[in-house]
Amino acid sequence: MHRARCVAAGKRYRHGQMPGIANGSGPGAADTVETERLRLAAELTTQGLWDWDLRTGDLWWSPELRELLGAAPETLQVTGEEFVERVHPDDRERVGRALRAHLDDGAPYDLEFRMLHEDGREVVVLSRGRAFRNPEGEAYRMAGVLLDISPSATAREALRVSERRYRDMSASVPGALYQYVRRPDGSDALLSMSEGCFELFEITADEACRDVGRLWAQIHPDDLQGVADSVAHSERTLEPWLARYRNITPSGKQKWVYARGMPRRLPDGGTLWTSILFDVSERVQMEEQLKESRELLFRAQKMDALGQLTGGLAHDFNNLLSVILSGLETLGELQPTLPQEQRAALDDAFQATRRGAALTRSLLGFARRAELDPVVLDLEEVVAVMRPLLRRTLPANIAFGWRGADGPARVLVDRAGLESTLLNLVLNARDALPSGGRVGLSVTLRPGIAPAELAAGDYVELAVEDDGEGMTAETLARVFEPFFTTKGRRGSGMGLAMTHGFVQQSGGRCDVSSLPGEGTRVSLLFPRAPTRAKRISRPALGGSQRGFGHIRLLFVEDEDAVRRSVARGLRRAGFELTVARDGEEARKLLRASSSAFDVVVSDLRMPGAVQGEHLADEVGHAIPVIVVSGNPPEGGVRGAVALLTKPVALGELVGHIAAAATKVQGR
Repeated sequence: MHRARCVAAGKRYRHGQMPGIANGSGPGAADTVETERLRLAAELTTQGLWDWDLRTGDLWWSPELRELLGAAPETLQVTGEEFVERVHPDDRERVGRALRAHLDDGAPYDLEFRMLHEDGREVVVLSRGRAFRNPEGEAYRMAGVLLDISPSATAREALRVSERRYRDMSASVPGALYQYVRRPDGSDALLSMSEGCFELFEITADEACRDVGRLWAQIHPDDLQGVADSVAHSERTLEPWLARYRNITPSGKQKWVYARGMPRRLPDGGTLWTSILFDVSERVQMEEQLKESRELLFRAQKMDALGQLTGGLAHDFNNLLSVILSGLETLGELQPTLPQEQRAALDDAFQATRRGAALTRSLLGFARRAELDPVVLDLEEVVAVMRPLLRRTLPANIAFGWRGADGPARVLVDRAGLESTLLNLVLNARDALPSGGRVGLSVTLRPGIAPAELAAGDYVELAVEDDGEGMTAETLARVFEPFFTTKGRRGSGMGLAMTHGFVQQSGGRCDVSSLPGEGTRVSLLFPRAPTRAKRISRPALGGSQRGFGHIRLLFVEDEDAVRRSVARGLRRAGFELTVARDGEEARKLLRASSSAFDVVVSDLRMPGAVQGEHLADEVGHAIPVIVVSGNPPEGGVRGAVALLTKPVALGELVGHIAAAATKVQGR
């Protein structure tokens, strides 16, 4: 066992002795009165008392001290050796230093250490004592108390372990753990805060605890009242506190914070929350992206559904217009012989029919089914030609600006569709500026980009913008819907819907951005065309409307009224006409004698298994097939020499038939 060499009061002591402790039988006779007082005090207290005679080395224990250490009942005097044996080996040197310091230099003797009980267990004690000195300053006696503080020491150790676990846990949690108290007078404070505070708020835990107002000051102004209300509700009901809000750090970063705390009422009426904070910025960003993706998907599905609906309406309406137009064309042959009033009525009917056909073309444009004649155009050249017209459409109080591209801006588009779209966008901008303002037009090259829903590559952007009234988010979400308008009875609601369909059918993308009071910008993005691009166009029209008796024509149409009215016109034009009611009947006629016809004109969609596209695919290599549809498909029909959109004027249809027959005869 380790033995300490102790020196006290100028004396040396043997190994195994505390300073001044030697084998002896009790206090000296001169101290009898003080000893009796000490014993009386021992009887009146529950604390363990000890009395150490430094001259003889005798050490006396009170019964309480003896009981504390499990010493024999008759043991009131102990030897220094026994006392040393009772001090925990790891604490003996520290106890010796404290005694030397007190006896030699008068340092306070107030020390915690461990002693060994008779049964071997450790007892944590607090020992306090004071030396008595003679006039020369020599210590001749020392007395004091020894308290069992094992429960307190155990509690303190448990607290240290708990605090260490709390620190370790808070360090590993991706956030901040803290305790927040609100007192009955309304004041509040942070009792503790983990170091994760700095990552969230860019201030240390100590700074936050010194001034909780710094955390409140970082809450986004739009979220501050909601957070305050949530705290008040939790305080009133003692329900868990839950909040998600934006936090603005001193460096200007915005972070989304999720907070959760469990409240409990304090004896003084205050409320204490043990809470945790998380930085959920990435999660909120992902939620917003998911929401945006869902909205885009919903809009795409809605637009597709609207496209199918409008395409179906256009198909049925075009069939009706075909019958009306054929009837009017028949009456038109009699127009020169009619009275003036009847000729005027006939002209009005023709005009209404043409307006109806234009409306269905708008519907088909929205549904991306309009018939296009794409050619390679330079957008700057198109705009240069149209600028005088566009300027004339704007009143004097609207300024008109233009900015061109820094290189060739070639695209493959239908010129008529592009011009109509550009004029419509400028008129929309004009209507958004009732009190005047500015309209800007620009062409910009966008090389090497990857627009949403489009392939990566080179694009050309045509943009029209104004500084007018702008649109709300609700209006902006509906701008491409057919028949939706903010112009009341002045608008048809088809302008932007048709623009959207035209641009998509041309392989591009249409985007609209706007804010109330800050204007609107419409961007049309087209794939940039190579310098040499193949022109895609309809066959040239030719022939006359009379004298086609040598052309043998098979006409296929399932709608009775359309079939009758168009057939009448074709017979008047002089064709050798055969009529089939559907695709099945037409297939039988063609298989019976494939050389019996020079040209086939067929509706696209008919009841039964055989459609117009099937006829074109089967016989188009041998006989020219012209397909007519009220809702033409995007991309044309394989095997057909032409795809026409109903209603087709008789003269246009005759011209296509004559051109197809002439090509066959010229083979």
